Amino acid sequence: MKCIPVVFLAVFFLVIITATLTGCTQAPVQIPVTQPQTAVPAHTAEITLIPATTAVSPTPTEIPTQSSDSPIKVKNVVVIPNGDIMSGVPMKVSFDIKFNPTGGETFPSLRTLALLTDMQNVEWSYSTAIDGNPSSLINATGRNLYISGWVLSYPSKRELSMHVNVTGNVPSIPKSGNMNVIRVNVQDDTGAIIPGTDFISIKSYSEGATLNKPLATSSLPDTTPGPSMHTGNGDDIRAFTITEGGGFIITGVYSGDTNFIVRITDNDGKQVGSSLFNQTGSYTGKRIVNLPAGKYFFEIQAKGPWSIDLSPT
Repeated sequence: MKCIPVVFLAVFFLVIITATLTGCTQAPVQIPVTQPQTAVPAHTAEITLIPATTAVSPTPTEIPTQSSDSPIKVKNVVVIPNGDIMSGVPMKVSFDIKFNPTGGETFPSLRTLALLTDMQNVEWSYSTAIDGNPSSLINATGRNLYISGWVLSYPSKRELSMHVNVTGNVPSIPKSGNMNVIRVNVQDDTGAIIPGTDFISIKSYSEGATLNKPLATSSLPDTTPGPSMHTGNGDDIRAFTITEGGGFIITGVYSGDTNFIVRITDNDGKQVGSSLFNQTGSYTGKRIVNLPAGKYFFEIQAKGPWSIDLSPT
């Protein structure tokens, strides 16, 4: 009878030990279930989305970063054509520069005025004016034009300004992208840009832009084509060359409700005579002009289809 408690205790301890060992073997089985739940693959997906978000941020057409105390201010920027542009097409830009005297000078004599563009086949023409009296026109070629501060430095009591024309072609390679139409800034003797002086005008272009679509025959009144017919749709600039000077008949035809303005400028960017046409609404008209031999440009402002015909008298 004395053995019964001992057997009872032995059985009791055996049950406890068995339960403990069973719990230890079950715990590792639960680990694979909980670990996959703690790994969140969504973080990887969010990281891959960041480049896609930044890539589609819009590019401004103008980035005027010039500070209020900048020695130059770029103003009155006019780009022709002012709408969509295609790779390889002609382009003309005009703008003014106002000089803010600093340190007793109209422009720092130890600095350089930089005029830059991404256009191809670039031709510059510019003139300065002192107290409203313009100087002679200066011509240059190349994408980058650097003007020494020494030629722009006058006593600060004088008023200095500059008018600039630049013509060229939208880059043909690459066939699409963004281009600096103009970039104007002040640089030190190492070529570094002085902070607060940079002005950038940007345009996007592509080979498939809608500029100068072929005109439907019903969109314009009938006109007899001459030896030099130009057609287009919207703002544009068209180069033409007069090989032998004389009188010419220019016929303009426009279909639209807005202004139709056509001017001729010479290779230096100067307007020749008054505007050829300055009408509102659909229009057909002729003008007679005398042009010496040389290279010229038709500058057209319009919102609809047009044609310009140049014929000898």
